[in-house]
Amino acid sequence: MPLDAPSTLDHLLSLLREGHALTQAEISNRLDVSRRHARRLLRTLRDEEVPLQEEWVDRTKVYSLPAEELSVEDAPVALTERQALALVVAAEAGRAALAPTPLAEPLENGFGELLDRLDRASGTYDLDRLRAQWHFGTEPVDSTFEGNVFDTLVDALNEGRPVRIAYDPASASDAPRERTISPLVMAAPGGSWRCVAYCHFREAPRDFTLSRIADITLCADRVAADPPDDFDPDLYFRERFGALGGTTRVVRLRVAPDAAQYFREKSYHASQVIEEEPPDGHLVVSFEVAGLEDMASWVQSWGLSVTVLDPPELADRVAAAARALAARYEEDDATVAPDTERPDS
Repeated sequence: MPLDAPSTLDHLLSLLREGHALTQAEISNRLDVSRRHARRLLRTLRDEEVPLQEEWVDRTKVYSLPAEELSVEDAPVALTERQALALVVAAEAGRAALAPTPLAEPLENGFGELLDRLDRASGTYDLDRLRAQWHFGTEPVDSTFEGNVFDTLVDALNEGRPVRIAYDPASASDAPRERTISPLVMAAPGGSWRCVAYCHFREAPRDFTLSRIADITLCADRVAADPPDDFDPDLYFRERFGALGGTTRVVRLRVAPDAAQYFREKSYHASQVIEEEPPDGHLVVSFEVAGLEDMASWVQSWGLSVTVLDPPELADRVAAAARALAARYEEDDATVAPDTERPDS
């Protein structure tokens, strides 16, 4: 037989989930139980693995729950049938995107409760059945990052605080492994989770792939340099290569001397790094991009000034396009009669 009536234990848990921080005396008074019984209630919550927090305030122990365990106020919301359907579809899309993150289980549980209410109220759609008829992919591209990395970045975004990270870039970089960044936005293009953050070493926004963050600590105070106020996520992602999907790849290019100065003066992508500057005037430049289609077109626009070193698939794609273009002009030459002069161009 359990030590406590479920209603008493549930009442205490409800108070804690509402955000109350209570002493044993306050628990005793609010629930009309003895101090000894209050201690039993707290012990039972611990036994049930409820993450109680304990803090000494004026030599008195105070009990509370962490922010992620608090309940959202149950405010009534009136939805149309169409809005309810949109929520179901959005939740399925979110479930696929959040699969590798610590938010996957809370989304599943929270949406299950919401769906139960919506489905009972819906007269047009069978929302539970419709949920199984939408598919947004179940295999995340990148699921190797630690849960505390994701949670710490979310806390930093929520509180407007920087983080200190140890970062292992995909290619050679002159940036220190440990650096301070101020998160600006979380994104998962193509299923690869990353954080766009203001890098206080680069003094500019940069991409940080979550799987490459080896260690992370939330800074206690804001750092001297604040991130830019005019950062626009839509504009930032619009200007990147393969912004809407694809596996993250490292692209290395050999830049001829006639174009090298352009790469020294301008960053064509947030991940651009000049890896080598040999004395012959060439550069070796690398990018970390999502997808190769846009990159192939961009490389071709440089003509003979840019040569792909890695990856081989990109080099093959650019070479195939050049051969196809050359073959087309050869075919055009063959259709012109020997005694026919081409018009001046």
